[in-house]
Amino acid sequence: MAGAAHLVKRFFGSILPIGPRAADRTWARDQLLPGEHDIWRQMSAADRRHAAGVARRVQSQLGDQATRPVLAAALLHDCGK
Repeated sequence: MAGAAHLVKRFFGSILPIGPRAADRTWARDQLLPGEHDIWRQMSAADRRHAAGVARRVQSQLGDQATRPVLAAALLHDCGK
């Protein structure tokens, strides 16, 4: 059921046009190369908020192994939707 709860949370989060917090926007910019940041900025507000949350969890789980490319991958994982 954790999977279903996650999907419900994602659904309701996606219908609210709320982007990531200012601190997450700044943090994401610091993790991304300029071209990557351009792509990230083109994602919907909900997708950017979700991606920032995913990347923060990756950083929390991996610690020092969460390199810039790994965090960039987490931030951009939905960019092709």
